[in-house]
Amino acid sequence: MMRLKNNTKVKLIALFSAIALWMYVIAIVDPEDTKLIEDIPVTVSNLDELEEKDLVIYPDESLLSSMNISGKLSNVKNIDKDDIKVYGEIDNPIEGKNEVYLRANMSERVSHEFTQSTIIVNLEKKINKNLKININVSDEDKENIDSITPENDYATISGPRTQMNKVKNVVGKIDSLKDNTQKELTKKVRLIALDENGKEVKGVEIENPYVYLKIKMLDSKEVPIKVVFNTEEDLITYKLSEESVTITGKVDTLKNIQYVETETINIEDLKNKKTIEVNLVMPNDVKCEKNKIRVSLDR
Repeated sequence: MMRLKNNTKVKLIALFSAIALWMYVIAIVDPEDTKLIEDIPVTVSNLDELEEKDLVIYPDESLLSSMNISGKLSNVKNIDKDDIKVYGEIDNPIEGKNEVYLRANMSERVSHEFTQSTIIVNLEKKINKNLKININVSDEDKENIDSITPENDYATISGPRTQMNKVKNVVGKIDSLKDNTQKELTKKVRLIALDENGKEVKGVEIENPYVYLKIKMLDSKEVPIKVVFNTEEDLITYKLSEESVTITGKVDTLKNIQYVETETINIEDLKNKKTIEVNLVMPNDVKCEKNKIRVSLDR
């Protein structure tokens, strides 16, 4: 009987020793640890409510938080900011500064504590504007364009009050047309919002950021040159350095032009000088690369 009691006592001592040894090993091998995790993105959970009240977060910078996590080393060491979802709700949002209380979804194997339990978010009223669309064309291309017709004359822009107060203009820029051979073409251009100094305003949205343009190029045709003298008496024979020129203009204008006249030539001057240079007289809204020709007596 005594031997049985001794065996039981020995077994209990061995068991408790084993447990103590196990706890010691666990404490040494997998101790408690604390780690600081920074730059965790914060999600505002009631953005729909902000939108209903025409409020937007501005400046639109990344909302970040930091926290200390604690637990067993094996659980703590593998957690980074991508494993943590931090969110908060703006209660009774108003224009100006609002406090957001932070919450987190993460592993239950560790505990956490935010370094700051709240963040401040600035809200601004969302403003809408309708502005006329202006099209920018290089001076070189402008000389060859008859008309530009955008599919929409106005653009709707929205954004925080601070940025919208800067917007003075909406512009689309046409790329170079120097290699174009078409008389009529369609171009898709991106619209940008500009301030009074012509700089792009960031942080605003254009409802339809692209617009299609119908571009009609100027037409051209070759017409003869008609020499005009100061008198019809004592007519002389003459020759021209150019018998015809190519003129450029709108289709409706060119169809009514059959020739281009010279400025009036004094016959006596031509007789004395034998050859003179005269200007061509262009009708309104018509261009010509050659604006002068030489008139010579035909000997």
